Amino acid sequence: MSKTGVIAIDLGGVLLRDGTVAAQSACEALGIPPDVYRQRWHDMRPFVDTGQLYGSSLWRSLALPYADPDAVETAVLDAFTELNYGVISLREYARCHRLILATNHVTDWIEIWKARFPWFSLFSGIFNSADVGVRKPDLAFFMQLRGRFSPSVMIDDHPANLTAAAQAGMQTVLATGMWYNAVLDALEHTERKQSA
Repeated sequence: MSKTGVIAIDLGGVLLRDGTVAAQSACEALGIPPDVYRQRWHDMRPFVDTGQLYGSSLWRSLALPYADPDAVETAVLDAFTELNYGVISLREYARCHRLILATNHVTDWIEIWKARFPWFSLFSGIFNSADVGVRKPDLAFFMQLRGRFSPSVMIDDHPANLTAAAQAGMQTVLATGMWYNAVLDALEHTERKQSA
């Protein structure tokens, strides 16, 4: 069966529970005060998302002088866990549609997830902020995504990202609650519009 329609889907908050948030208590147990962890992650995030801060530099910046960087890395990466509803939906969409991962993420972590989560093989392409140097919700992220993969639908858990995706010409679905059918409706809407 040939695949129709291209769906772009976010990773953290849609397919994976965001470990950077979930790991806060584990990092606190390692000795990093919660307010320090939150502030550091907030301050580092733009540089992480655009590929300017990664690897051991990332972990040292987050951990020192409170905790061992390797222990913090393990705590954060282990806190990324599957969101069952998102993964089940992804598998269903893969039967008939091309899937593109469109995420703000660390390039090194993508390789870890490919090894850890077999469903990563369902993506026909990956569009990652750290690789392109611009992050969601910047409109340039979505314009480049459209130019490279032509997705008709963007699934994300952040409304600001979906606003920019809509400005770039995509149908959007907020990944909260039971959103599976909303994606099918958005694809159908796009197909009707294109055939009119």
